[in-house]
Amino acid sequence: HAFQSDKFGLDWSDTVVLLLPAGNSSHLEAGYGVGQSKELFIYGEPIRGKYDAMYGFANEICETWDELVEVLK
Repeated sequence: HAFQSDKFGLDWSDTVVLLLPAGNSSHLEAGYGVGQSKELFIYGEPIRGKYDAMYGFANEICETWDELVEVLK
């Protein structure tokens, strides 16, 4: 049931926000969203010393709440 509910939400939305720190499932959901032509915004600070090249799929990486709100307007 949880999978169907999450997938329904992803299919319904036009935007995905990945909140960091996030686990594997959240990253998979973000990737699914990108694959479905959704906008992707990442909010939070990536783990220091750990670079994820795939974050390049994001429309924007926001480190502050105000920054995220501004890009979502």
